[in-house]
Amino acid sequence: MAYGKQQLRELSQKLSSIKERMSTELSNYWWLSQGEEAVVSVRKLTKNKRLEIFETPKLSIKAALKVLIENIGVIESISGSEFYRAMSILEEDISRVTDAYRAIQDANSLIEEIENTKRMLKRKGLDSTKEREVEEELNMLVKWIRDIIVDNFNNWNNKKEKIVQILSKMKEHVKVT
Repeated sequence: MAYGKQQLRELSQKLSSIKERMSTELSNYWWLSQGEEAVVSVRKLTKNKRLEIFETPKLSIKAALKVLIENIGVIESISGSEFYRAMSILEEDISRVTDAYRAIQDANSLIEEIENTKRMLKRKGLDSTKEREVEEELNMLVKWIRDIIVDNFNNWNNKKEKIVQILSKMKEHVKVT
């Protein structure tokens, strides 16, 4: 896709709008430090005499989007092969952030299921020792999900099925008990 200055400005505005919406949504993800947890690395572009590229440490989704928006400003000032290289990097990094966000959303839906299971457990009125044991197991699932996302969100799809199976067994156990 060919990008001119106007298209880059529009892309920057769209990313800013997405960042604002995500700031609101991610702040509800208590299990991920209200969306402030560092989960994705992107590349920071700078232009001195030539284009310089630096890999960032892991950042929160919001911080990664901020870097991408700043990168668009750098891209506007370059041309030729550097421009195409920078655009390719930008596209790859937007994809990385999108993949991280999708994994977080998917993980959050399981976290909500776990929280619903906890509420169901409380209504059951089990022996307090048994209730604590099951609740601790559910909390361990939340911790496991969080660790997967923070460690490497790309592993989420590979590990999700195992978590779903464990949660399903726990939900069944709570219903039967």
